[in-house]
Amino acid sequence: MILHGGKEKFTSNSKDLGVKRSHKIDFEGVIPFIDKTFNDNDSRKLKRWAKAFMDRIDCTTCAGTRLRKESLYFKVNHLNIAQLAQMDIANLSVWFAEIKQQLSKKQIQIAEEIIKEIQTRLQFLLDVGLDYLNLNRSAKSLSGGEAQRIRLATQIGSQLVGVLYILDEPSIGLHQRDNEKLINSLLNLRDIGNSVIVVEHDKDMIERADYVIDIGPKAGRNGGEIISEGSPKQLLKQNTLTASYLNGRLRLKYQRKEEKVTVKK
Repeated sequence: MILHGGKEKFTSNSKDLGVKRSHKIDFEGVIPFIDKTFNDNDSRKLKRWAKAFMDRIDCTTCAGTRLRKESLYFKVNHLNIAQLAQMDIANLSVWFAEIKQQLSKKQIQIAEEIIKEIQTRLQFLLDVGLDYLNLNRSAKSLSGGEAQRIRLATQIGSQLVGVLYILDEPSIGLHQRDNEKLINSLLNLRDIGNSVIVVEHDKDMIERADYVIDIGPKAGRNGGEIISEGSPKQLLKQNTLTASYLNGRLRLKYQRKEEKVTVKK
C-alpha cells in the first residue's frame, strides 16, 4: 500500500460518543509519485532527486537486448543480431566486409543486396566520425553533436536534393582527425544540390566554407552584429578578431601552472 498506493477502507469508533465512522483513503504510493516526478516534471533538480531512487537493470528474459528470445536463435557466422548491435561501428563494418567469405553461394545470393545496403549505411556513420558508437546505444546517452551527426548521416543516405540544412556546431565532441570526414560529408550534401548553413567555430570548417558570415564583435550582449562577410579568403583580409586569429596575427597563449606539492613525513 505504501509503495504502490491504492484505496483502503477502515472504520473508527469514538469511545466518547459511541459513533462508528467509515473512512476511505486514496493513496498515490511512493513509487508512482517518484515515477511521475521524474517523467512529468521539467525541473532538473526534481528529476535528479527522483533519479536517486532509480536503478537501471537488464531484463532477466532478454538480458537487455530488447528482443524476444526466439529472435536470438537465428545466427549468422555464430553471431545473432544482438551481438552484432553490441559491436562498435568500426568493427561491425569490418565484420560485414568479411562475411561473404563465410557464406555459401546460395547464402550470398540471398544476402548480397542486404549486406550492400547495411555496408552503405555503416559507411555514412563512419564518414561523420561515429565509428566508436554501437547500434544498441541508448539515444538518451548521446551528446548533442553525436545525435546531430547521426541525423546528418541519415540525410546523406536519403540523397534528397533541394533541401536547406542548418547545423549548430556539428564538430562538437569530434576528434580532429575525423573532422575532415565531417567536412567532406557536408560538401557532399552541397554537391548533390542542397544548401548547408553551419554555425561553427572550427577553423577547418570555416576555411572550407563557400561563404562566411562573421558575427561579433564579441560574445553575448557584446555581439550579434555582422562584422564581415564573404569568402574565406576575403575574411582573412579583414581587420576583425576572427580574421586576426585565423591569419596568425593573434595567437592564443597558454600558461602552464606549476603546482607545488608538499610531502609530509
